[in-house]
Amino acid sequence: MIRWFLVLIFATFGMAAHAQSLTAVGTVIPKGSTVKDTKAGGLQLTLRMTQRVPYRVFTMSEPNRVVVEFKVLGFAGLETLTFDRSDVVSAVHFGAIDATTSRLVMEVEAPLAVRAASMAGSTAQVSLQLAMVPVSQETFDAFVQWEETDKALGLQVAPPKARPVGDAPWIIALDPGHGGIDPGADGGRRSEADLMLLFAFELRDALRRKGGFDVVMTREMDVFVGLEDRMTIAREAGADVFISLHADAVAEGYAEGLTTYVLSEDASTQADAKLAARHNRADILAGVDLTGQGDSVAEILLDLARRETTPRTQRLSKAVVDAVVKAGGVANSKPFRQGDFAVLRSADMPSVLVELGFLSSPADLARLNDPVARKTIINGIVNGLVEWAVQDAAEARLLRQ
Repeated sequence: MIRWFLVLIFATFGMAAHAQSLTAVGTVIPKGSTVKDTKAGGLQLTLRMTQRVPYRVFTMSEPNRVVVEFKVLGFAGLETLTFDRSDVVSAVHFGAIDATTSRLVMEVEAPLAVRAASMAGSTAQVSLQLAMVPVSQETFDAFVQWEETDKALGLQVAPPKARPVGDAPWIIALDPGHGGIDPGADGGRRSEADLMLLFAFELRDALRRKGGFDVVMTREMDVFVGLEDRMTIAREAGADVFISLHADAVAEGYAEGLTTYVLSEDASTQADAKLAARHNRADILAGVDLTGQGDSVAEILLDLARRETTPRTQRLSKAVVDAVVKAGGVANSKPFRQGDFAVLRSADMPSVLVELGFLSSPADLARLNDPVARKTIINGIVNGLVEWAVQDAAEARLLRQ
């Protein structure tokens, strides 16, 4: 269970309220913006920006994080390597949470408390200063407020959706991976998040041109969407199929070509397990509270629902890969894989994660940046969906007889 507390009031360190009405817009000035260690073992954050921006500061545990939330601040041009000069900070993430909110999230090796916060400067050049001091974990935890919620990540229990009949269109939920504060893998001039959003728009248009499909997208701009919210968006739209689009990078070895993943607690390989863990960690890195993990009753209901959707999902995975290869696309040597991806845990519709390629592969990166090569992959996915939908509908008619 994630524990969190606002540091809007931290009496132990004499803090004033560091919250304002959230209405303004500004942009970070990279030069001079840094987070550095102090001699006392704390942190000093300096964030220069083009104008005053309403903000609030809060901290979260498991892992320990300091989060600065803005309404709204653009981070274009800010580079982690030049910004993060601290040994206390193990990782930094920044970007949009939604259309009106952005965040700077610092994972810290030790618990910290904000001792002072200020924003000063001229209209054209403002500086936000945060001074953070080390505290014991016990002291840190003493100010933690437990937040209870009835939400459980991935445990949204619903019966399998009835398959379309007659001329009713198939509703396809396209999920461009990552976004906002979570850019995904580094693709050079385009991040994984940007490439997946571009690909999703092109795939959406191709499906609509084909006919027989309606499309809903889990995001249509460079914003962060939580894993559970992605499934909720698809469900509320009445989606028949959920397709999550990614193009990861491998740190060890070499991987190339399109790969599909279906849900399983047992990963195909250790590398697949690490990939799923990385994807599932996205909400934590963005500063999302994942309180609540469901219960045994919910798990039983999910297992019952998946008895119908799992074989359909496996057939969908095979149809997509076969059609992409037939269209002239490149598939991985082991294109059918499985893993415990949180975004695939919806039991009421077939859900597949498609790694369109690996940005660590120069060949895949070139293909994903090439409109002609993307069109080849898109044509394959569309054809695969058409073939699968025909077979799935035929099976549904047999089941009703």
